[in-house]
Amino acid sequence: MCGLKIPPQVIKQIDVYRKHCLWSKGGINRKGTCLVAWETACKPKDQGGLGIIDIKSQNNALLLKFLDKFYNKNEVPWVQLTWSKLYANNQTPPYSRSPVGSFWWKEIISLFGNFQTIASCRPNKGDTISFWTQPWTGHDQVLKDRYPQPYSFTRKQKCSLQYLNKL
Repeated sequence: MCGLKIPPQVIKQIDVYRKHCLWSKGGINRKGTCLVAWETACKPKDQGGLGIIDIKSQNNALLLKFLDKFYNKNEVPWVQLTWSKLYANNQTPPYSRSPVGSFWWKEIISLFGNFQTIASCRPNKGDTISFWTQPWTGHDQVLKDRYPQPYSFTRKQKCSLQYLNKL
């Protein structure tokens, strides 16, 4: 779960087995009656559920850790290799023209929308931060929404902080 995105069909089949285990009272061929809806059973305990983990959400959360390592340029070999081979032109993903890399990396980059909603930027070198479209630490709004007038005049709307420092 922490390395690959699980296909929806596999998640569905795992949920079938989990439901069967929960409601069949241990008999492998015995049909049990559901005592509560599955959606209710998956709610946290403090909300009246049984706290059963949603596999899709858990899988996405574990995969988002890769994006955190990537954008913070952790000292991990795959991070350095990905930056040097796929993004040597300093185009910050996912803003490049089309997704590049292996099927695994394309799946990870497809989670960028989720990552962007929970992450905030703390500028350092500025090469992984989009100046106008990413929220900065301490601000709730992105700069393009906070300052629409200057944003309307910009020529390069998807530029990074590093690009602005070179000007």
